[in-house]
Amino acid sequence: AKAPHQTKQILMHSYMLNSIAEKYDMIIRARWDLLLKNESIPFERFIEESKQQNKAIGFSRKLSSNHGPYWSAKNTHRHNWWEGFLMDLMIIHPRNLFNHEKMWELHNSKKLLAAEFGWYQVLSDGNHDCYFAEMNMTSRDGYY
Repeated sequence: AKAPHQTKQILMHSYMLNSIAEKYDMIIRARWDLLLKNESIPFERFIEESKQQNKAIGFSRKLSSNHGPYWSAKNTHRHNWWEGFLMDLMIIHPRNLFNHEKMWELHNSKKLLAAEFGWYQVLSDGNHDCYFAEMNMTSRDGYY
């Protein structure tokens, strides 16, 4: 297997959700090495949109200086790639959107996909958004 451990982040997310109080209805999951480079990104708006539309919103690093601090992946040259893919540097989602049963079914049948594709399987079914934003992974991008 090319990425034998990249589903573990999804399994651990399931365990984490089961271990925190039910009163937390919105979840923000971020990589351990996430660096937010622009404080003007309107995360409050994204949280509200995720809650109101019962959808996951995923973020990836912005590789261009165009479009301000963030922009939607919809209608870009990456649109087709985005359809079965939930960007995962940061993911905002309603707690009840995460499908534990489906995740374990996929895992046990060895059909849970790695990383962004697996997040899509358990958090989307086509109802999600992805954004490029001014953020980086310190472990990969030369930050210490």
